[in-house]
Amino acid sequence: MALTHPVLAEIVGRDLALTYTADLMPADAPPDAGVFRVSPPTYAPAKSGDPSRYLISERGEVRLDSPQSWANRLEAVISAAGITPSLDVVGPDGQVLVNSRQLAHRVFDAYLRESLLDGQPFFHSPAGQAIRAARTENATAVFRHSPESLLFGAWDSHTGGGALAARYPRLLSGRIYGVGAQTRPGGAQKTDALGINDSAGTMYLRANGTMTLDPAEAATDPNPKKANKPMVFGKQGKPSEAGYGSVPASGDKDGVDVTAIRLTGAIHLGALRKYRFPSERGTAEKRDLAAWTALTALAIYSVAQAVEQGLPLRSGCDLVPTRMTWLVRGGLAGDREIAFGAEEANKVLDHAIAALAEFGLQWNPVPLQLRANADLLQAIANSVGGEETGD
Repeated sequence: MALTHPVLAEIVGRDLALTYTADLMPADAPPDAGVFRVSPPTYAPAKSGDPSRYLISERGEVRLDSPQSWANRLEAVISAAGITPSLDVVGPDGQVLVNSRQLAHRVFDAYLRESLLDGQPFFHSPAGQAIRAARTENATAVFRHSPESLLFGAWDSHTGGGALAARYPRLLSGRIYGVGAQTRPGGAQKTDALGINDSAGTMYLRANGTMTLDPAEAATDPNPKKANKPMVFGKQGKPSEAGYGSVPASGDKDGVDVTAIRLTGAIHLGALRKYRFPSERGTAEKRDLAAWTALTALAIYSVAQAVEQGLPLRSGCDLVPTRMTWLVRGGLAGDREIAFGAEEANKVLDHAIAALAEFGLQWNPVPLQLRANADLLQAIANSVGGEETGD
């Protein structure tokens, strides 16, 4: 079955999910390799003081890309296309500080709370109030200003809504993992070119950012808890904190060997159909279907583009696809395979976006500009080059 806009609309209105799977391999691996070396992300240890670790399950599955990280990669694809609405937070000179697609809480993020639209705090403005008031039965405002918040999930946890605050579950999920993982001995090491080590002494920080061994030449620490002491590099002024010194090879940080690498994910159509999009135009059934189809087309486009462009997750984990399969999950009606690539997905998305205009739900791809308020700008300025102190 080929992908077209009418076919997608039929799937969206009837079936339960669209799932996708892809087989991946490192770009530098031989085509006939039976074992692949990859570098997974490292995570904080369970106990303080222990080394960072890879996440490997008892069944030998190692996490290469989490659902949250995968969502961020797809948002970057959508952002590069410039086809959906979003919100920019700008500084005094109009420079963009951050876009809503980059924010952890998306359209409900604290950065938006501390920004102004037409001189009003954003969530006190008409647009912000409509977004906060949106719910499953009326998600039009979120659809018009941040469709990614519906696709990837959002929670109004920073604007004072409490237990009744809006929560939007993730409609587009995905993860990348390796199978049969075994850690490799002998991690990377660093050798200092001139042999600087701890005997060099405490390294202080000058006001111009350079190093000095003389505390009298150091900048004064602005933190009142430090009692105006000379500033050091890092926390203790060790050569390693200033970028010097050798690092011996670790025993288990040279990546892992895996026998296969897979991407799996789904677009959850049953959950998508719970949303309603009231508008002044069109019958409710056709209007909702147009919005559902546009969101699904956007999801398909982002996944297809991300896979066909390759997945350079990190150094040592640059992945390329060798096979990709899409299935329409019909529940008791069974599964059906649907075949398409990024080009077909792009055409279907164009049709789906054009169809929104009939119902007054069209997207404006020009970001809505909010101005960061003075307190937010001061907090950003104070944090630049600052040290996180904690409680």
